[in-house]
Amino acid sequence: MSRTGSPWTTDGSVRVVTVSAAVKGNGLGTLIGTRTAGAVSGPSEGCLLDDGSVLLLPKVRHLGPAREIIDTIGVPVDHYAPMTALDLATGRDPGVAKALAVL
Repeated sequence: MSRTGSPWTTDGSVRVVTVSAAVKGNGLGTLIGTRTAGAVSGPSEGCLLDDGSVLLLPKVRHLGPAREIIDTIGVPVDHYAPMTALDLATGRDPGVAKALAVL
């Protein structure tokens, strides 16, 4: 099943991680919130197992601008601003509040 539109790319990898790595690695902006998920495994190749099942393994390795591994690790933020259950329940957004404070 292919996903289209933000944040998914046509191959099913998450676009937001690669954009975040590029923004941070190239000094294009400040990241606020929490570390990205690191889910950028991208296209995979199937290996048929003896029992008839298929093991899917990524065909590519995703690296950030400084050649650091971001797949399964994610991109750290410059300003940590986690969203809590209480924030969700009361309509607060710590990321927006921190971004406004940083401005």
